[in-house]
Amino acid sequence: MQLLWTCFGAQGFVALVFFFGSLFCEQIRARYQSFPFLEATGEAGAGKTTLLNLLWKLLGREGYEGFDPMKSTKAGRSRLMGQVSGMPVVFLEADRHGDDRAHAKTFEWDELKDFYGGGTLATKGVKTAGNETYEPPFRGTIAISQNAAVVAHEAIMTRIVKLHFVRPIVTPQSRAAADQLNALDGGTLSHFLLRAVGKESAVLELFAQRVPEHESKLRRLHTHCFACSTAYTSDQGNCTSCGYDLRGYIRVERISKNHAQMLSLLDGLRLVLKLSDPQVAATQRQIVRMAIERQASISSDHAAVAEFWEVYDYLESLSEDPVVDHSTDPTVIAINLNEFCERAVEHKQKVADVATLRDLLKESRSRKFLDSNKAVHSAVRAAFNNRNPCSQPRPTTVKCWTFKA
Repeated sequence: MQLLWTCFGAQGFVALVFFFGSLFCEQIRARYQSFPFLEATGEAGAGKTTLLNLLWKLLGREGYEGFDPMKSTKAGRSRLMGQVSGMPVVFLEADRHGDDRAHAKTFEWDELKDFYGGGTLATKGVKTAGNETYEPPFRGTIAISQNAAVVAHEAIMTRIVKLHFVRPIVTPQSRAAADQLNALDGGTLSHFLLRAVGKESAVLELFAQRVPEHESKLRRLHTHCFACSTAYTSDQGNCTSCGYDLRGYIRVERISKNHAQMLSLLDGLRLVLKLSDPQVAATQRQIVRMAIERQASISSDHAAVAEFWEVYDYLESLSEDPVVDHSTDPTVIAINLNEFCERAVEHKQKVADVATLRDLLKESRSRKFLDSNKAVHSAVRAAFNNRNPCSQPRPTTVKCWTFKA
């Protein structure tokens, strides 16, 4: 465990907690109707593959990392996901908004929604004279490892606990620790699986005790410090007693529930492994930070969407006449995406490509998405025709994406 701590710190322990909890996911879902998804993102070379290989060795599955769901059919994914019980199903590089859009059409994050509470993999007809069907259950957990962040509907985002790895500054000590991690034998490490399942009853009993406590503490984050339980002034953002940074608070119950389960599993992991108090405290702070960041992520726009609206505000400020907003209704914004990108290029503004914007703008939060194909009477075209009465008038009806102003 010291090697894992040296290489990955608290984030590595959070990933270990998830793999550990996966062994008991069926029992946890039976009582709490949920088990969170894990997302691990980061730059190439940040160590995600090394970490996954180690965690798989602990569960006795050496030489395996995961699979790319976009290179499989839905039936193939269902069969693969039905092969394991009490173990993670790891999706690799599953989010493609750019170059590989042909594969992207074969997989949607919404497919995973039901697996949060277990669910069935598929409904298949049985070859009989009757109307029998076969619905294999999903008995594993979902982990996602990729460079890009998951971009999905809020229903999926709130089911995820997220880790983000950055490429570390390599030192001789960290390089030596990473080499030792890679050299560890799976046959030696797999005894972790036996020790963990041998403590099943004790782990689940402790889990049931701690979940309500951790949920209560997470709900009180805007008034009490999780690190020392002392009341603090929320608008300052730091605990007045220990200085721990707890800006913001958690408003979505599912986020509190997911991260409370992770905190409870960390307590259970101490029944199996010897973890020092500083390691446990740092891992707890990491999980709380993840909960706060998850709340912030679903409350704010994706970076490309935020950039889009910044460019929109800039373009509209260039003239008294409308530049890219075709709407004549002050409560609605109407934008033709192709024309918007043309105006942005003309004024040397950088925005994502149209295909990416079509994916992301439906999740816009600062200006709520309304419709993607609405015919509007164009204020932009009408202003152009008024400025140029001698030229051939432009059509004043334009198909636009509309948003609440």
